[in-house]
Amino acid sequence: CYGLLGFAHSSEGHHLSAESSFRMAILLDPSTKDWQMGLARAFFDLKRWDDAIALTGNMLENDPDSSQLWILQANAYIGLEKPMKAAENFEIVDRLGKATPDSLLLLGDIYLNSELFTPAVDVYLRLLNGKEPNLDRLIRSAKILSARNANNQSKRLLKAIQTAVGQDEPDPELQKEVLRLSARIALTEGDGDSEARILKQIVDLDPLDGDALLLLGRHAVRTSNDAQAVFYFDRAMAIDDTEADANLELGKLLSAQGKYAEALPKLRRAQQINPREPVQRFLEQIEKRAGRGG
Repeated sequence: CYGLLGFAHSSEGHHLSAESSFRMAILLDPSTKDWQMGLARAFFDLKRWDDAIALTGNMLENDPDSSQLWILQANAYIGLEKPMKAAENFEIVDRLGKATPDSLLLLGDIYLNSELFTPAVDVYLRLLNGKEPNLDRLIRSAKILSARNANNQSKRLLKAIQTAVGQDEPDPELQKEVLRLSARIALTEGDGDSEARILKQIVDLDPLDGDALLLLGRHAVRTSNDAQAVFYFDRAMAIDDTEADANLELGKLLSAQGKYAEALPKLRRAQQINPREPVQRFLEQIEKRAGRGG
């Protein structure tokens, strides 16, 4: 009776009452595991992490193969900000053969946040070998790896993601996300040619991807291919989201060529769409130069 009352209180969010009820249920019927689990969850809901860890520890002595208990205790360790203790639990769950996509994601994220990049990728790859992996989350993790200059690990994860994305009917948006990150890594490694090749793949998938067109234009500027840069910036100008930046980039290119009169309409349009103080200052400089006839 008390145990059922505890579950009723818990479902209503009355966690203190649930704790009291489960304690009475355990006192009267200590052999029923449901009452102990209910009390553990009440501790968890009350953010009494130490109590939750102690109770689940006692329960695990009698039931060491319970993945539910290992995961519940791991989450309590996370609540106590002891992520590596939680990681130990998640690894045990994996060794028991009872890891879930969520538990593997949490384990990988713990390693990632602790800058243990190789173990993090090892876990993410285990997740990719399972059914219906969360590719969006894994791409996000690959982005974090790249942002932390762990490019080798990011590329290793990306390669596996690309294989998963390419199976059956690939999702064009996921393909583009993977390619964008690949291009970013190539740029940070100074491999401009690979960056351009990857960006062209994005444009092949989506001719209206303004960001990729902008990046291709900037790459063309860096490699002194002005005609190609103009071609890409013109295409990006036709897309609402990148019209302002494309006008700005083309205005800067024309200014560098000394074509101030041609640059002014581009710069003014960029400033009209998205007013920015640095752009305004640059525009005023070009207006002075144009007024002086160069």
